[in-house]
Amino acid sequence: DDDKENFMVQRQKADGTNELEERLNSYISTEREKAVNTLAQDEGLSSDVLDHYLKEYDYLQHKFSLSPAPEGHWSFLRMRPGNFPTVRIAQLAALYHRSQGLLSRLMEAGTLQHAEEIKTVLYQTGQRLSAEEGGILAGLRHACQQLQQLQRVHDGCAGWAERLENAYIDMKDLCDDVTMEAERMEFDPVRLQQVNDRLDALYSLEQKHHVENAAQLAELTESLRAQLDKTEQYDERITQVQAQVEACREELERRGAALTALRTDAATRIEAHLAEALLPLGIPHPQVHIDIAPLSQPSPLGMDRVTLMFSANRNSAPKPIAEVASGGETARMMLAVKQMLASVRQMPTIIFDEIDTGVSGRIAECMAHIMQQMGSTHGTQVLSITHLPQIAARGDVHYKVYKQDNDSHTASHIVRLSDSERVTEIAHMLSGAEVTEAAIENAKQLLKK
Repeated sequence: DDDKENFMVQRQKADGTNELEERLNSYISTEREKAVNTLAQDEGLSSDVLDHYLKEYDYLQHKFSLSPAPEGHWSFLRMRPGNFPTVRIAQLAALYHRSQGLLSRLMEAGTLQHAEEIKTVLYQTGQRLSAEEGGILAGLRHACQQLQQLQRVHDGCAGWAERLENAYIDMKDLCDDVTMEAERMEFDPVRLQQVNDRLDALYSLEQKHHVENAAQLAELTESLRAQLDKTEQYDERITQVQAQVEACREELERRGAALTALRTDAATRIEAHLAEALLPLGIPHPQVHIDIAPLSQPSPLGMDRVTLMFSANRNSAPKPIAEVASGGETARMMLAVKQMLASVRQMPTIIFDEIDTGVSGRIAECMAHIMQQMGSTHGTQVLSITHLPQIAARGDVHYKVYKQDNDSHTASHIVRLSDSERVTEIAHMLSGAEVTEAAIENAKQLLKK
């Protein structure tokens, strides 16, 4: 019977709920029709268009279980100013997320610093509320009892008594909470020092590492930890690098050995070419040898030390050319080397700056002939700076370089000589400051060669 009675009660509640829902739906439909008509009139839209959007809304509402936002939320959003500190709140949230316990430590530090004051105030408040004589709770209880007694003679006293009873209960709960908090509150200087030390360490680290907040300090910590992880992998990295270095060294030695073989093969041909080129330059018995010796360490030029060895005499062993060759022999060797390079490499221009130093007469004529050959055979433009008439006379074009002094400075000039000026200039080179008829005739003869 009890189960049947409970079932009937629940059925009645359900039937009442269904009836309420039907009434609400009827009201919503009526209000919706009014809203459609109002929007159609205000916005100049047809009811069909609005019905379309409302049907779409109903579909989405049912599909995603949407519910209208409370009116208070919309009011709050409209009241929120444009400068609402949304970004600051987000930054605070990030700081709290990165520095777990930071805010609690700050609050704990503030509480510990004022623990004695807080305990005193809470104790005094509890005493004022719970004192047996003159206490607030005792006064409320006494007033409530008096009002309850007056209910027989005054109807309004019943409501006032009930209100005082509720106030008494609230104040009793408040008194219990304050008393418990006062008993719990303890001044712990050791804990206070620990929290302050922790905060001081945090602030010191922020200043030391030039960061503005704990979030940036946390990011720096992660960066340092990543670097530390890399250092822990240095042994493996060193092994890898050493293997790479060894592979590079093997490749270097392989290429260096190939370069040495090429040099050794070319040295024999170069020696023969230079010895032959020096014969018409007044060195009848030249000895040329290219010494290729290994280096203790590789260099940018390979693994060999290459030295040009030379001797102008048949019975003298070749030595480094810088030690045994005279100025004229060095000039002739340089011309022979340049001639050889011009024969194997296309050089658009080659400049000889007084390469004829230390030679004269027949040797100078031979050198001039070689330079003239280089210009005509190999298609190279040859520029020769010389003081020898034998070389100047062989050029296709003759330029004269001279200096002029005035009161303020010295200026260098260059001028192209005509045929007649060229004869005069070569005659000067032959005879000196005073040009003789014999020098002019000799210059003409040189120009005809």
